[in-house]
Amino acid sequence: MYKTLLLFIPLLLLFTCSEDPHQLIVNIYNEEIPGVVKDTTLFVLQDTSHFQTSEVNTRFSLRLGLGTVENLECRPIFRFTDYSTLPDSAQIDSAWIKLFSIGSVNEGSSLPFTARMHPIFSTEFSTWEGNLDSIWNDPDQSIDRGTILSELQISPDDTNDYLFTLNDDGLELIRTWADTATTPDENYGFIIDFEMADYIQYFSAISAGADPELILKYSLPADTAVYRDTLLANYDAYLYEGDFPRQEARNYSSSLIVHHSILQFNFNDFLTQAGGEVTILSANLELPVDRDNSLLDPLYDIGNHVVLNLESEIHKTPIISDSTIGTFATLNTWSEDSSYVEVSPNDNRKILANMIRAQLANQKEPLGFVISIVDDASNRSSVVSDEKEQFSYLAFYTSKETDFLKKARLTLEYWVPAKPRL
Repeated sequence: MYKTLLLFIPLLLLFTCSEDPHQLIVNIYNEEIPGVVKDTTLFVLQDTSHFQTSEVNTRFSLRLGLGTVENLECRPIFRFTDYSTLPDSAQIDSAWIKLFSIGSVNEGSSLPFTARMHPIFSTEFSTWEGNLDSIWNDPDQSIDRGTILSELQISPDDTNDYLFTLNDDGLELIRTWADTATTPDENYGFIIDFEMADYIQYFSAISAGADPELILKYSLPADTAVYRDTLLANYDAYLYEGDFPRQEARNYSSSLIVHHSILQFNFNDFLTQAGGEVTILSANLELPVDRDNSLLDPLYDIGNHVVLNLESEIHKTPIISDSTIGTFATLNTWSEDSSYVEVSPNDNRKILANMIRAQLANQKEPLGFVISIVDDASNRSSVVSDEKEQFSYLAFYTSKETDFLKKARLTLEYWVPAKPRL
């Protein structure tokens, strides 16, 4: 659950605290007022990462995953429920399901694997709309793995689209579903399973505009012509389960198997050394990455890595972060040697400075940040949500790391007003 708090603080607002003079923050920067601009680097004081226990809803994902990597398994599910364009007297002779290839993720060289399509059935007499429906509480009771409707080889070298040819069992199922007058509520759709996969193949989902297609070839009574019709999937998602290996001395930000990294810096010492009255003009967060223990989808968008203000104790769950619309900074830049990610040198560094000023002004302890991979950081008019399109994770070095170059660090540019003359 996210707590809403307005973070964009007007620069002309003066924050004071008579009980603690070290946290007197002057948010005024005026070139006509005597003062000096300085910079400093704060190394992380303490950190951790937390696993988000709730499962991500893949109902509106742009991609459907099939296969396994790093012990994560993905299986697409979809339903075709609208047969209204098919004539009532149509005799379905052949059927194919077409899926559009849209990338893959693997740990290195991968081998082809066998994909098999199975029918879904429900013991609860209810259909599904996504991967979180109750029908999936016990998938083994909802999937008829004994019936194979189609089989296809999936290759990591194949960038073409995939066409599953339905066998006699598949055709009979389609014919039954097309006859909605007799079975209007028993269309539970398909699932694609795999055998001996070592990577995840992605297919385009409905939300991406390249819907899974059901292609039908049919004939009509007393008509020698052959007709074709293409139906679009009405529902799709993908089931996923598993985990990924984690090193003890690392923090993680990840998607699907969601982890959030938490960072805390010692602002009190900084304020004391700076004299208490400062204006933070710009801020940059640099997070060194252990690339050997990270996994990045080829379509991974570093711009969807964001910094949020922490609003709960660093070691307590659930995490409470400020997800107010527009009030987050994006970690959308790699260093030249790709050893760390950082806030890009644009308005995001000013946004991060605003976030820090808000933390200091509210006198909240502890002061800290949440590092997350989110669904879409490009849209600042909506509240951020956990990423569901891909499987990626970054491993960050912790505050216990002896090499300072591998520690998370916060670089501040700040203005100090001149001391009043006696």
